[in-house]
Amino acid sequence: MFFDFFDSPKFDMAYHAKIRRIFAATMLAVTAIGPSPSIAIEHHRPTPGKTIDTLKKGLSSDMYMVRQDAMWRLIQAGTEAIPSLVEVVQQGDLEAIVRGLYALEQIGQSGQPNCERTVEAALQTLARSPRKLTANRSQTRLLAFRKQRRQQAIAALRGLGAEVSLREEAAVMVRFTEKYQGGDNGLIHLQQLPEMEKLYFEGSTVGNRGLVHLQNLPQLQQLFLGGSQVTGAGLEHLADLPQLEFLSLKGLPVSGKALLPLASLPRLAHLGLDETPINDAGLAHLEALPGLETLWLNQTQVTGSGLARLQKLPRLHKLVLTATAVQGPGLARLAPIASLRYLSLQDAPLEESAGAALAKLVQLETLGLDATPIGDATVRQLAPLTSLKVLWLQKTRITDDGLAALHGMPGLRRVYLGETSVTQPAIQALRARLPDCEVLE
Repeated sequence: MFFDFFDSPKFDMAYHAKIRRIFAATMLAVTAIGPSPSIAIEHHRPTPGKTIDTLKKGLSSDMYMVRQDAMWRLIQAGTEAIPSLVEVVQQGDLEAIVRGLYALEQIGQSGQPNCERTVEAALQTLARSPRKLTANRSQTRLLAFRKQRRQQAIAALRGLGAEVSLREEAAVMVRFTEKYQGGDNGLIHLQQLPEMEKLYFEGSTVGNRGLVHLQNLPQLQQLFLGGSQVTGAGLEHLADLPQLEFLSLKGLPVSGKALLPLASLPRLAHLGLDETPINDAGLAHLEALPGLETLWLNQTQVTGSGLARLQKLPRLHKLVLTATAVQGPGLARLAPIASLRYLSLQDAPLEESAGAALAKLVQLETLGLDATPIGDATVRQLAPLTSLKVLWLQKTRITDDGLAALHGMPGLRRVYLGETSVTQPAIQALRARLPDCEVLE
């Protein structure tokens, strides 16, 4: 197969044995399934006057040394030789295909600007060739090329202090913590990891320029940017993440119009804006995200007046308003959101009259009123919430009288009462009345 050419009368028989051994070793390396070692290209400088076209023809020469020399010099030519090598692999015999693919791989590993992507694109094209011989060989080399690039990228990221998690050899999660030393430029290695699903930048020094390298991660589903150096201007680099479902911007200086690029994320369902400067006016920009299901607005400047803007989010299921300025009456503006099931108002300055507004949210299943100043009067007004299953009342002013109001809510399955004034007899009475409800002190 590979050695038929030795029978050619044009071959110098004086070198038959020696060259046969050299070629056998070379072809073993070339046809190996695993990644090929990089070549010291500087040792094979092109012969003056030899054009790419001449070298391309040399790969099909009857003379072994001519073919060998042409292969090395095409590698030295770099990206300029890629179109000719693609043509050789498309049309050549088996040996020309093997040599052409080997040359493409080596060019891809040479470190020239953009050569990796160019070579991968060439291998993808060849792998789709209608010519079975070309397609099969190219597919094998494409997989090997990608595997090597992936391994190199993983090693580089770990060397920079990132934590990389694998699943079946594919990198699916990377954490960039305070130990990460690669800055924005180090994120270029992510482009070799298209299987990436989760990225954590919380507490890292990564900024806006680093997000440019996320544009080729088609499988990215979760992105945590809280505590990084990213600002609102950097969000435009997230526009091309088709599978992104979860985005945390916790504590970042983002608000208002800076959120507009998020409208191009078709699957975005969970958004964390906690501890950001977003206010009531800024909520208007969320109307472009009708697919939102979970929204964190903890410790923001949002008030009850701005909640009406959330009515444009028909799928909103969970809303966290912890430590906001929401006082109570404005909560009634959430009633039209039929999908809303979870509402946390922990540590909000709720007025006692908040119960009347909460009573209109009959769709709620989970309600957090912990660490708020509400008391018995508010709890009594919750009676219409017949779908309620979980209720947080820790650190509130509720007493035994208010707890008795829960006897008429048979749907409750869990109630939190830590650090309140309720007594054990009142707790035991609730447990007796609602045997399916877990009462936690």
